[in-house]
Amino acid sequence: MKELGLMQRDYPDIVIAVKTRQAVQTVLNTAFETLKFMISGGIVDKNEGNELYKMILLRKHQLGKLPPTIAPPTAHDLLCNIVWLQGNKKQIEYIQKKAKIHYYDYGDSICEEGDMPQGIHLIVSGMIKLSGTAPSYGVSKEVKDILKDVNKNIPRRIHKPVTSHYTDYFVTGAMIGELNCLTKQEMEYGITCETAVQTCFISIDDLFEAFDTFLDPPSLEYKIWLKIALDVALKTFKENLPNLVGMSAAFLWF
Repeated sequence: MKELGLMQRDYPDIVIAVKTRQAVQTVLNTAFETLKFMISGGIVDKNEGNELYKMILLRKHQLGKLPPTIAPPTAHDLLCNIVWLQGNKKQIEYIQKKAKIHYYDYGDSICEEGDMPQGIHLIVSGMIKLSGTAPSYGVSKEVKDILKDVNKNIPRRIHKPVTSHYTDYFVTGAMIGELNCLTKQEMEYGITCETAVQTCFISIDDLFEAFDTFLDPPSLEYKIWLKIALDVALKTFKENLPNLVGMSAAFLWF
């Protein structure tokens, strides 16, 4: 991800095409493995499975027809594709009027660990580095302190040490600061620019004003919380995937 982000600075059209191809390939590989597992467990009939295999293989062959270059998305394109704004023209237009474009140079700091959230950054171009403590997903310091005290009383043979340091790289299309704005808690990581960066910035005041404006269910605030919950759930599933697959297989066997 870091290398692609650096390459995207000089060859955005090529890198976008490579990332698109890789994303499609990942989806198809996941579909293939899932289908294989469901056929072996008797969930999907073999004849139906063979037809689905053919569809997946057809899509894989079509990957070769993807263009070698794809124009990078604009700030408007990225805003329209935000998960919690998709399909709602009024909300998109409202956020677009409030959003501002920010420019940063290589090495600039967007925020420091411990700063109070100022708003949400949507990366339009470039790559940033996140570095700090491991994300707590909104867990307050008081709860953290209680958990630390509980962990001290757990026997060492069953206590697993937790690494607190966190480093990650984000590129075009990623959003930073959603959860911190919702919880109004200080940033758990610092954000620095690994390249020249352009972001679409939505201030926390404008965000909460939008919450008060769009209250009809599903409200805008609800959709952001749902997006964050799904992100956390997906991360948890990925970390425990081998165990979950084993449990599923055992369940199907019995």
